[in-house]
Amino acid sequence: MGDLPSERVRGSLRPLTSTGVDYAGPLQVRESRRRGLVHTLKVWIVVFTCFATKPVHLELVTELTSETFLAALRRFVARRGVCSQIISDNATNFVGAVRESKEVFEFLEKEENTISEHLSQQKITWKFIPLRAPHFGGVWKAAVKTTKRQLNTVTMGLVSTFEEYYTLLVEIESILNSRPLTPLSSDPNDTTAMTPAHFLIGDTLILPAERNYLETSDNRLSRWQLLQKRRGKWWTKTKNIEIGALVLLKEDNAPPLQWKLGRVVEIHPGTDGVVRVVAVKTATGTFKRAEKRF
Repeated sequence: MGDLPSERVRGSLRPLTSTGVDYAGPLQVRESRRRGLVHTLKVWIVVFTCFATKPVHLELVTELTSETFLAALRRFVARRGVCSQIISDNATNFVGAVRESKEVFEFLEKEENTISEHLSQQKITWKFIPLRAPHFGGVWKAAVKTTKRQLNTVTMGLVSTFEEYYTLLVEIESILNSRPLTPLSSDPNDTTAMTPAHFLIGDTLILPAERNYLETSDNRLSRWQLLQKRRGKWWTKTKNIEIGALVLLKEDNAPPLQWKLGRVVEIHPGTDGVVRVVAVKTATGTFKRAEKRF
């Protein structure tokens, strides 16, 4: 395996200086909230991902044109600052893909010169990953995959309005930017972790308190309340987890942006020497949990 690109390990004064960009979608959006026959239109999600510190920025666009992309880029720059480099898929990586990806391929192929000229005027370098090598874009592919999974979990096939989708995207963005990256310290009593949000705002992200609608029937909820209603075998041997490691405790129906972290205080290896059960110390007590790698 080759070394990581310099953009992945080089420090900068702020996040999103070197940014990967990709498209997700399309999604179907309602033109209005009126009942009955309602027209729908396609929208796409533009995913911006920092190469070094992993913050994610999501934008919603209604067309695959250079104008809508540059408008999304202007909104991104207005809130996150000017980036020096944008890296994206090469259009050839979309060849042979599904019809939706072909639409993105045709857009990139048609508008490449227009976008490149505009970015060069802003002193932004636009680079493509190598031909037929989509795995070079793993940073933004992971963000696209998680964004789509979160969106499908919440909407469950419900066709929403542009405003409703945009609100969901901003909340999904905050979830992605609140995920733990690495321990903040080596103190065994410290259960806090560094997140992408620390590079953006210097602290963790928290959503306002919300009412729990999980026990309420869908037909009794307004559209806004409905949007708030959330909620193979291992063949390769890995290194055993060690005492003192910072871990994430998976909880059912955990609120967004809340990650229950703890430190491993005991390990319980099996007869084969593999650790599958550990005791974890958290702020609320010590718990025995099964260990699983993601």
